Amino acid sequence: MTNFGKPFSKLKKAIIVNLIVLAVVCAYYALLNLTGISCPLKLLLGFDCPTCGSTTAVLCLFKGDFKGYFVKPFSLPLFVAVILEINRFLFKKPIIIDIFTVTVAVANFVFYLITVIF
Repeated sequence: MTNFGKPFSKLKKAIIVNLIVLAVVCAYYALLNLTGISCPLKLLLGFDCPTCGSTTAVLCLFKGDFKGYFVKPFSLPLFVAVILEINRFLFKKPIIIDIFTVTVAVANFVFYLITVIF
């Protein structure tokens, strides 16, 4: 007899974790909209961070606005990396996820430096 308990418990945990993350993100954006703040880091630091505009770029991509997306081309891989890191417990070898995340983060930062310098 096959035991289906463990895969279903991982799936259940993944659904719960993702719903919690989604609720926190929604609450964060609601708070930003209520206060009129576009980005707390930009407000505190006075300049754009390396990920500034990533959410807008991904939304542009989903709408089919490729010109708007390519303003921040590492937005989608960064978005995927965050989702994979949140769900890393689902994978047998999460080191691959870590390598992907670090690679995307470094590429995003290099792109940010290039856009700031030039």
